[in-house]
Amino acid sequence: MKTTKTARRGAAAIQRAATKTATLGAVSGQVIAQRMARAATGDHAENSRMLPEKVGAATLAGLVMMQHAMRMNMRMAGFVTAEAFSVARAAQSMAVAATPAALYGAQVDFMQAWLPRWQAQSMQLGTAMIQSGSAALAPLQHVAAGNARRLAA
Repeated sequence: MKTTKTARRGAAAIQRAATKTATLGAVSGQVIAQRMARAATGDHAENSRMLPEKVGAATLAGLVMMQHAMRMNMRMAGFVTAEAFSVARAAQSMAVAATPAALYGAQVDFMQAWLPRWQAQSMQLGTAMIQSGSAALAPLQHVAAGNARRLAA
């Protein structure tokens, strides 16, 4: 059940990221066309705005990515810790197994419990990566939308 919920979250994150990317592409195209038109008429002040805006937005995007990376690292550390305890419990079960069949059963139990956890963790990390990329687009979208509004006026 948790894997299904995680998959839905991942699909929603992909959809949001795709929408943000498409919107950014459309707005950027409008801004580029308007800037080129202004440059053709001799308005070079607009060109002087580009570099500081882009550097500022890229810097903010980088900071957002770093924040998300730290969160993912903490999440992965939690996964590793939980798995270490799981392995220790499995090793204990295998160590006290009285028969080869009991040993085999302990191994099977471990693997059957591990696979769904691994799938869920992988999907959670994949979703977090998509959300990270999507969040990093926000400063770029903000600048592009502001430029589009300003240039349209």
